[in-house]
Amino acid sequence: YQVFVHLLDAGGNKVAQRDGQPVQWMRPTRSWRPGEEIVDRYGILLPETLGAGEYRLAVGLYDPATGQRLAVSAGPASFAIELGPVRVKE
Repeated sequence: YQVFVHLLDAGGNKVAQRDGQPVQWMRPTRSWRPGEEIVDRYGILLPETLGAGEYRLAVGLYDPATGQRLAVSAGPASFAIELGPVRVKE
């Protein structure tokens, strides 16, 4: 699976994103073991036109061959865990 990180506006629209394999392509999910904790960090390049305000992050996994998202058991959506608020300043 690959990771997606989406920055969402108040209406739930995606305004920025970052995708990739976990831990900078060094820990593909097939190498994960039950109970193992994986620390994975992502930076998102924000568009210059993005206004100041509050946003949310949506994080999840998907199959890159099919685009099918992996279901999650937490969060308001069935395909991502939402984090936030994230405050963007001028």
